[in-house]
Amino acid sequence: MVARSQVFGDQLVMLARGWQLAFRGELVPFGNPTSAGGFAPGAMTSLTTGLPLLAWADPRAPTLLILGLHVLVYWLLDGVVKELLGTTGRRVFAILYWLNPWRFFHSAFLWNANFLPPLAALHFVSVYRQRRRPAFWWSFLHVAAIGVALQLHAPGIMLAAISAVLLWRGYFRFELRGGLTAAALVAASLAPWALSLGAGPAALPDSLIGGRSLVTPPLNIVRGALYWLRLPTFLVSGTARCFDFTSALGPEAATAARRLAEGAVHVVGMAGLLVTAWWNTCFWMRRWRRPSIREPRRGLAWLRGVLAWSLIAALLTFAISPTTLMSWQAHSLFSLAVLLATWQATLLWRSRRRVGVRRLAAVYGVLSLTLGVALAFGSPHYRPGGANCGSGNAILPAMRYDHPMFDDLGLRRFDLRVNDPDGWWLPGLEEPVAPPEPRTE
Repeated sequence: MVARSQVFGDQLVMLARGWQLAFRGELVPFGNPTSAGGFAPGAMTSLTTGLPLLAWADPRAPTLLILGLHVLVYWLLDGVVKELLGTTGRRVFAILYWLNPWRFFHSAFLWNANFLPPLAALHFVSVYRQRRRPAFWWSFLHVAAIGVALQLHAPGIMLAAISAVLLWRGYFRFELRGGLTAAALVAASLAPWALSLGAGPAALPDSLIGGRSLVTPPLNIVRGALYWLRLPTFLVSGTARCFDFTSALGPEAATAARRLAEGAVHVVGMAGLLVTAWWNTCFWMRRWRRPSIREPRRGLAWLRGVLAWSLIAALLTFAISPTTLMSWQAHSLFSLAVLLATWQATLLWRSRRRVGVRRLAAVYGVLSLTLGVALAFGSPHYRPGGANCGSGNAILPAMRYDHPMFDDLGLRRFDLRVNDPDGWWLPGLEEPVAPPEPRTE
């Protein structure tokens, strides 16, 4: 999937930040444009994209970093699941997390939002490892994960909200020296952005609340709760399931394959949504029956409290969002939503229905792998050309100018159109001095 990953508008903006660092030695002090206006603060986009480009001048280089982070945090989470849910829980987690189509899709192409699931998972692991006593390096990684997430994508603020609530409720302890060390490094990466305020495009978002209607907070809470239920299932985003297999299978077979893939996603996805809704109902009913936990740092009682309070903190951040909630804004909840599903599925695996559950798990794992192959060959971000189903983040716009970056990173192989007077230009990348020649009929 990394080898097949495509480049569209968002990817070009990130690559422009990295190219300026790798080829010109310029650290760009801001990231991609945000939905609320302005740009994401800080130089982390430039670093996470530019440093891999120093090693390999190819648009897939920073994508390998994303994939590596997904592998690393799966290993860390597997250790946590083993301690909390045992060997059975690890098997269930491998199916529901590693083979999850959301994780498949968002682990192998360049996008700032794709950094959030592994950073959020690292955040959770650091909370778990400090549930009894603080540790320098885990506190360092905890603050660093929040700082990096905030600079890469604005919804990373959810991690800060979750940390504040869990600290307040006593679910983890904090080592001050480790946290302050990470905070100092994060502040250093923000310093160029702070100095550039008011002197260019590194602007703050227009407003945290401007333009919101009275229905936005409750609508976002409902949408956030639905994404929480969807993340462990096959119901991936509309862009991901915009299947087109023409380039891989030819026009005749592609139509049948598309209908089969779309049908499987909807049928298995809706069935999974009903199951996760039931599991969450059971979870919250148990939580309400035990509203008071005097010692929240023990085993599954600890996990129950962390999941409950993390979701509450997330829904509160959704309520104050200045824009209507979209799927990528809920990425930080991925590991937590899957952990709740893993816990409930593990209980079934150990019940009297375990024979049927194991068979169902095997079938679900095969279907997950099959859907992963469909995503790799049929989704817009992993195939050249084809349908985009009206998705704005799966369109490669024509460029107003030509630029050396397109040759340095081998971007012309993506059928990039340049010197179009009506085209678009990359925000934050200096425009060439010479304007494009007028187009002749």
